[in-house]
Amino acid sequence: MNHRSGFSQARARFGELSADARDYLAGHPYRLVHQYDMREGRYLVRAEVTRALPEGIAAGIAEVVGLATEALNALAGALAGHEEGAPSPVRFPVFESFALFAQRARKAIRAMPDEAQAELEALQPYHNIGGPRGHPLWLLVQLADPGARRLAAGAVSGGSPLGINTKRKVELSGDLQPRMGAFADGAVIASVRATVVGPDPKLDMHLVPEFELAFSAGGPLRGAAVLDTLRDVCDHLEQVVLPRLEPYLPASPSQPLSAP
Repeated sequence: MNHRSGFSQARARFGELSADARDYLAGHPYRLVHQYDMREGRYLVRAEVTRALPEGIAAGIAEVVGLATEALNALAGALAGHEEGAPSPVRFPVFESFALFAQRARKAIRAMPDEAQAELEALQPYHNIGGPRGHPLWLLVQLADPGARRLAAGAVSGGSPLGINTKRKVELSGDLQPRMGAFADGAVIASVRATVVGPDPKLDMHLVPEFELAFSAGGPLRGAAVLDTLRDVCDHLEQVVLPRLEPYLPASPSQPLSAP
């Protein structure tokens, strides 16, 4: 695989995945269930999944990650002087510390020009302010593990605050905002403390959240938004990695990447 065509394929597959995700969310796959918990004294709003996530979305995530990884490895092979399309033992190095990079990457990249090796080291996630976690290259490596690609039922990304339609003989206190981020099927996505102060109480509230797809909150990506994460990875590869490494290729391609 030519690294440029690989990156273009990854971007194109990401576009298809984005459309599939938008279609899924537009189909209103979540139902909001309102209830009053008398024991806890709280009014709760739960999100239940009414339409399962299509298998094609999970497959699309894996394909984007696989194509991007193959393209990076093809770039590393080209920098090391391997012929385009030929199998190469060279893999694009990504490490969380300089010590690991020095121990495990130097031998693999020694066939590259010295300047390319220096750029590879400068691109490593451990240079990221705040640490490697969250860096696009670190995210790509994590996503190579199927367990890291496990998805949450959904995520609240925004929307209206929890409002009141009707309130009679009920006192409310506390924050009425929805709980943002990834949630499990049936999880509480909004709650407010409520106290019944008389007979015949009535509490009628509304919430109109915006939903998105997210990775599992219990995984290494900690509930990160799927499309934002993959978009950041693709953008970083095309806008940062390529411009900094292509000048050291034996023969730089003349054709620009296709528009996303």
